[in-house]
Amino acid sequence: MPAKPNDNSSTQETDETQTLSSSESKFWIWFEPSLLADWMRGVVGEYWVANALGLLNEPREAWKPWDLETKTGIKVEVKTSGCLRRKNGDIVPVKNIKFDIETVNVDEDPEKGLSAMHGRPANVYVFCLHTCPDPNTLNTLCVSQWKFYVIATRTLDDKRPNGKSISLNPMKKLGAEETDFSGLKAAILNAADQT
Repeated sequence: MPAKPNDNSSTQETDETQTLSSSESKFWIWFEPSLLADWMRGVVGEYWVANALGLLNEPREAWKPWDLETKTGIKVEVKTSGCLRRKNGDIVPVKNIKFDIETVNVDEDPEKGLSAMHGRPANVYVFCLHTCPDPNTLNTLCVSQWKFYVIATRTLDDKRPNGKSISLNPMKKLGAEETDFSGLKAAILNAADQT
């Protein structure tokens, strides 16, 4: 990690020597509204799952057929939603909390060990719900504001083979295990045993 520049320095850094660490508080003030955008909330949810599984030393790889893979080969798909979202600059309640479960096409890629298929290639789905209902205390970076629901992909394939999305109550009726962060890893391993 680059060394933090000396804050007492009277000389301004050149473009080539600036680092995020020298101005990260400004970065977070500038970036914070994005944390409520659907795409960014998805990244934060994925971070919490990777953290629970001890995968933070692995670089995040985008555009794979699944989001995370444990060292023992459990493939995990992470989907997120929240009670609030940013819309047209305002923070508004989400009327119908739902998660994407649509099947995907996987192209054959022998170098990555992928076979061509259509379906849900992960073993386990983790639905991450940001539960905070109050815009004044909302913080997606606070793990206590999240709940996690874990289900074996096999259950989705059996009960919702052509489903594109699933709402919270139907997902619970399918037997998704609800947990906080402390129980997330165990819930994922438990669901993986059902495949």
